[in-house]
Amino acid sequence: MPRKASVMINRNPSTTILSAVAVWLLTACAEIVYTPYDATVDAVNPLAREVRFEVARTFYADPPDCVTVLPVEGSSDFAAAETIEETLARHLGGRVPKVIGPAERRRNERSAGIDLTSVEGRHIFAAATRCRFFLKTTMDQLRNDYAFVWSGRSVGLSLELLPASGGGAAWRATHVASRGEGWLPLSPFSLVAGAFQAGQFQSDADALPSILDDAARRMMATLPDMR
Repeated sequence: MPRKASVMINRNPSTTILSAVAVWLLTACAEIVYTPYDATVDAVNPLAREVRFEVARTFYADPPDCVTVLPVEGSSDFAAAETIEETLARHLGGRVPKVIGPAERRRNERSAGIDLTSVEGRHIFAAATRCRFFLKTTMDQLRNDYAFVWSGRSVGLSLELLPASGGGAAWRATHVASRGEGWLPLSPFSLVAGAFQAGQFQSDADALPSILDDAARRMMATLPDMR
């Protein structure tokens, strides 16, 4: 059974206001660090916004010249999944010569009756499109925290660049991107200001696409440029 993303919406201000605000304030200004997958726990800054990645030796032996973005796994939210696929396709276009994004992928799937969830289907698709690599995306986390004076969202993604011929990933990366708005409730003014900003952020339709753009940009920075 495929993994499901951890989806959490917290709207209990009486128990989470101070803890939520403290966590988001600590991480909001944290630096972005790029860490190999095999790095020890002691080498990782617990407050840093971390991007873990690995470029396999096979990447340079057979560099990707075309990549197809596969449907997102681990998410039942179709709109969010579609946004993720489109965002990744756009950023991937800055690293490899050709990208087959979600719209073109769906057209090819329908016209040829191909099922990309099977290994055989991917072989057929790769031969028909001459696109030998696939980008597999798994949504690991989707959080929406609301604590009256503070609102925060985070998305965790894992990416794998898989050759159609099979074998291990030529490249992989994982990251949790987050943003938040609000104030610590230290005075009546900060209470009102925090509630206003948190409410605005909670209703902002552009918040999730912007966070996804952050995540994609940071992870793709670890993918060697093959253009």
